[in-house]
Amino acid sequence: MGSASVGHSPAWTAAYRAIDRGWPVFPVNGKHPLTPHGYKDATVDPEQLAEWERQFPDANTAVATGEESGLLVVDIDGPQGEARLAELVAEHDSLPTTLTVRTARGRHLYFAFPTGRRITIGAGLGGRPGIDWRGEGGYGVLPGSVHPSGVRYEVLERNPIAPCPDWLAGLLEKPPPPERPALPPAPPPPGEGTPWGLAVLAGEETEVRSAVVGTRESVLVKSAFLVGQAIGGCQLRREPAEATLVSAALAAGLPECEAADKARRAIEAGMASPRAPDPARSPAGLEVAEGDRNEPGKQEAPDEADTHEQLAGGLAALAHDAKRLPPGKILTEARAWLDHAETAYAERVAEFRPATSLFPSGRISGFLPPALPTGLPDLDRKLRGGLRPGNLVLFEGATGLGKTVFANQLMHRMAENGAAVLWFAFEDGAEQLVAYMVARQAGINSVSIALDRYPDEGQREAAEEQFQVLCRGREGEGGILERVSFADARGLDDLRWRAEAFAARFSDRPMVLGVDPLHALPVDAENEVERIGRAMSLTRELTARHGFISLVTAHMNAQGQARGNHSLGHTAHIVLNLEPDETTKDTYLEELTPLVLLTVRKAKNAETGRIRLQFDKPFARFLDLAWGAPR
Repeated sequence: MGSASVGHSPAWTAAYRAIDRGWPVFPVNGKHPLTPHGYKDATVDPEQLAEWERQFPDANTAVATGEESGLLVVDIDGPQGEARLAELVAEHDSLPTTLTVRTARGRHLYFAFPTGRRITIGAGLGGRPGIDWRGEGGYGVLPGSVHPSGVRYEVLERNPIAPCPDWLAGLLEKPPPPERPALPPAPPPPGEGTPWGLAVLAGEETEVRSAVVGTRESVLVKSAFLVGQAIGGCQLRREPAEATLVSAALAAGLPECEAADKARRAIEAGMASPRAPDPARSPAGLEVAEGDRNEPGKQEAPDEADTHEQLAGGLAALAHDAKRLPPGKILTEARAWLDHAETAYAERVAEFRPATSLFPSGRISGFLPPALPTGLPDLDRKLRGGLRPGNLVLFEGATGLGKTVFANQLMHRMAENGAAVLWFAFEDGAEQLVAYMVARQAGINSVSIALDRYPDEGQREAAEEQFQVLCRGREGEGGILERVSFADARGLDDLRWRAEAFAARFSDRPMVLGVDPLHALPVDAENEVERIGRAMSLTRELTARHGFISLVTAHMNAQGQARGNHSLGHTAHIVLNLEPDETTKDTYLEELTPLVLLTVRKAKNAETGRIRLQFDKPFARFLDLAWGAPR
């Protein structure tokens, strides 16, 4: 069934032709994967492809790039990309003719993936925008698919796939990681480990063995790191300890090769940060000098504990030794540890900031955080003035309803009102996002701005003037709006680090954190449910800790639930649900200014109200409607 046949959409026809050539493919919604693991699910199996086609008959399709498919896709993005390519060709050498596909703004060049090269995915070749690329870990949208703008991807030049020139591969190649210094050999402990080390191993083995689906990999890595610290601290022998963790991971259901590789890497990372109990501060009978082992009672309990981890380790070691200590001794040792735990707890509590009164002196108008208006009067009334610091807002709706434009409008308005906005924007490129803002402010069609084609010189000058206004705002004359692209995002740790640094820079003003869409945030997880759940949990934590107004967008599935995680609405403080107005639902996608309904939910999904809006597509804006008339 590998051949394309009558009855397929152009996108699925291209997919069947791709698997005939041995290229693994998978379905996408616009540009975003429809399968749980994205490009990792790509296949050349025609039966699987037929099943996906039955599930998603109107979907776009994409081909995985990298070593397996042997493909490298270079994205030349619009006039800026063509100009940048001309510079590179003049500086290095010409490009061979190869398969070329027209995109919404430019073209995709398909090359044979250079064997042995470390080429992954990236944007902004040479640090300048205009040329992106997709190698190992990426994918390219196939011809026949339709861009969110309505433009269809089409083959421009049906040439054989050409080898990637060496000069281009050299520019795209990721530099090798720095060599880690060799770890010094650790002197082995007696037997398989000390009581403290064996107690650590026993606890982590239990954690790994009992890990549930969706957490097994992360639990193994964390436990192996802690065991590696004990190995580096000469508390465990590596071989039996590593074998114990791998065995526990296999019992939890992980494949052997994956379990062994992750355990090895995490253990070596842990060995670089060795950990061990302090013999001088251990309770009697646990870590005594060799000459005193026959008289453990002569050892005195410690005066204090260095860390809570050391306390926990000591108690675990005590439990491990329970079989060889008399009951009276166990009770004595336990009391000693509890005394020291109480002392350490009191000292730690003293380090925390004291609690403050719930009712400080002053006026209530200065106590309550001010609201930032959204610019939509009906919505602001429903929200009692607008959005406030500490609000986590989930904005959900099906694909094509304008969620990205809506998010762009809200964040732009908050920046105009003096807020500092950090936006993880994965749906559109920077040029498109700026085009939305310029169109909204200058009253010029956003397509004209994106394509740099204006009906008259007056509109060009108006767009340029508004762009300069935005630039001045970015430089500090008003609000701040900074964007993180998909190519720059590096997962949850990156989100945390960027948000923490951003909060440190702009703590003197309202701060907004945006993620559009949530499921596109790169998170190392086994499935989409876990990935979205972890991303939402961290966003909620950052919102509470730094007082962000956080706005995250989520696509809806066919059942009207947030994609990948049906409990997101219970996590957010405010849920904004966008759907077509029933009166125009059938013609929504064809209408230039369709009507939409925005449902506002607060307080455990209790509906606060519904607002009728008009989506003015050409000018990238949503307008309030009062009895059917735009305000």
